[in-house]
Amino acid sequence: MAAPHPRRPRVRGRDRLRNGQQARPARKGPAFTLKPAALPASGRRRHGRGRPEDPFWRPVMAFPPSTIRASRLRKAALAAFACLLALALPAAPAHAHDKLKSSSPAKDAEVSAVEEIELEYTATVKFPFVVLRDGAGQQVGLGEPRLDGPKVSAAVPRPLAPGPYVIAWRVVSSDGHPIEGEIPFTVKGAASTSSAPPSSAPASAEPASSGPATASGQDAAASTAASSDTASSGVPAWIWGAMAVLVVLGAVVALRAARRRPGGEEPDAQ
Repeated sequence: MAAPHPRRPRVRGRDRLRNGQQARPARKGPAFTLKPAALPASGRRRHGRGRPEDPFWRPVMAFPPSTIRASRLRKAALAAFACLLALALPAAPAHAHDKLKSSSPAKDAEVSAVEEIELEYTATVKFPFVVLRDGAGQQVGLGEPRLDGPKVSAAVPRPLAPGPYVIAWRVVSSDGHPIEGEIPFTVKGAASTSSAPPSSAPASAEPASSGPATASGQDAAASTAASSDTASSGVPAWIWGAMAVLVVLGAVVALRAARRRPGGEEPDAQ
């Protein structure tokens, strides 16, 4: 019995026999696939990168030069604005701190006696600290500071001798930042009687000579208090300097980005 004739492999479509050509085996999967041509990274022609086999192919720019320049300008402007905003935000709360509203004794006041020191602020404060110093810089003992909302008080246990004094205070404001300051004042001496013996005149002349020194000490304390209040309420100078430098740098970057070509090259100077 003769062997059966072997079956030919089944082919489909254009793979069938044409003009006596040998049949090709059937393909697996789709008959063809689409591969998108890769665009170049920039408008310049680069050989061997993303170039199809079409001899008439020319690279096409993804974005026009005007769009690229506008995008760079926007990025530079946004970067400069973000830097300025980051510097301005920490400095803004400096103007929102609580302040000293009134005090007893008042600043630069002349009083005959002081039994209690009272300080009142614009809002409720925490952790009060009060110190009293005389004209020589020695600390005078005070009672424990008492806190009652926006008011702070401290008792003076003994009478104060005539002369200049300075109240140094420090509290934590309602926004969590510490504030401090100084209040200078003067305690007046007792008035001398007319029945005093003449022999005491030379002795009494010596305290009178301390008047200029007392006035100079009071002026120095007042200037110190004014400078401390100004320093605590103002914005540091280095913040303004840093903001000016960032503005100049942002302008330079924006100008360079505007003059730059789309391909990343600077224009040649004519």
